[in-house]
Amino acid sequence: MSPSATQTELFVVAAITLIGFFGNLLLKRKGVPVTIFLIFVGLLINMLGILPAREVDILAPLLSSLTLIMILFNVGIQLDIRGLMEHGASSIARSTLYIALSILLLYYVFTALFGFSGYEALFLGSIVGGETTMVVVPYIAAALSSKGITESLTLESVYNSMVLIILFFALLSGYQSSIPFGLSGLGPLAQTFFSQLSVAIVGGVLLSLLWVRFAALLGNTEYFYVATLGYVILVYWLVSLAGGSGVLSVLVFALTVRNLSSVSSNPDARLNVSSILLNYLSAVQDEITFFLRTFFLVFLGLELSVGAFFSVSSYVLSGTAIAVLVFSRLVSVELVHRKMSQRDRDFIFFCMAQGLTPAVLATTILQFGVQGGQQLILITTFVIIFTNLLTVIGTTVVGRAQKTGTE
Repeated sequence: MSPSATQTELFVVAAITLIGFFGNLLLKRKGVPVTIFLIFVGLLINMLGILPAREVDILAPLLSSLTLIMILFNVGIQLDIRGLMEHGASSIARSTLYIALSILLLYYVFTALFGFSGYEALFLGSIVGGETTMVVVPYIAAALSSKGITESLTLESVYNSMVLIILFFALLSGYQSSIPFGLSGLGPLAQTFFSQLSVAIVGGVLLSLLWVRFAALLGNTEYFYVATLGYVILVYWLVSLAGGSGVLSVLVFALTVRNLSSVSSNPDARLNVSSILLNYLSAVQDEITFFLRTFFLVFLGLELSVGAFFSVSSYVLSGTAIAVLVFSRLVSVELVHRKMSQRDRDFIFFCMAQGLTPAVLATTILQFGVQGGQQLILITTFVIIFTNLLTVIGTTVVGRAQKTGTE
């Protein structure tokens, strides 16, 4: 008896989950990037026609929104502003320079050489311009280098994901509002962005204060995280309904919850969130993000065709983007870390693997009918694949040289 469509889909879900688990195990033990495997699993599923395109198209908007919510909640709940100000100056400087240089160079190169429109080029920059995935980097860093570098790279991955998502949705807002690209559109674009930002900040802060009071009463209740997850999604919906940026409101909400006790002079315990509860939220959040990341990277592969890997233009466009990223990474590391040893600078330079954030942002473009969306997804996928390979090969070589030098 042949399996039904539902049975086949359940098998696919089970297989993807197990591949994600064992791939993560390989990543921890051997530094093998699971990201690449998941993308090719999606490509294989697409080739075999196991999942109907109609079902994938229905799930995509919900999955991308939920994944963005989880990314930004995870970023905010981990970002200690006080610690960032005290110890993260060099990481933020390096990441800011990397992002700015990448986006500017991608814009000028792709508009001048490949005829991209201004919006297309900046969308590309906001998707791949400077992201460092927090999946590959911490595991490899912990295995091959110092704790200080590990913390620096982890902070960078949190910071640049946050910055790129903000830039992307600011551009998307302008594109949806049909604001002309150029000097004449800067005023309306800034006005739209700050309008959405202000609503997101006010809504995120107020709703976070309500949650903190809620947590003070029921924080020790069983399955409290389930209520928190529902509340975070509610924050996204309410602020979006009010005309603000839903994704930014989630970030503001998480940042406020994480840092409220350190910035508040009010000793009232009802305004503080216990470190135990924060650690619990972070741990469960990490597991949910892992599950979403696994399926979303497979979904990215579903958007590809085998023919893309035999197209010269695919390699020209993605190769150019990677060259820009490598140059920008080199400049940012060398300028910010001039006093650091060459070996450590090399290690930080090679830790430039991209992952979930660009994958989600690239597929989000398709939902809004952005011109050139398919081409941007193709470039993004190739950038993710090759930056992961570059990170694994480069950090392995540096790590071996480090071990040889200490023997």
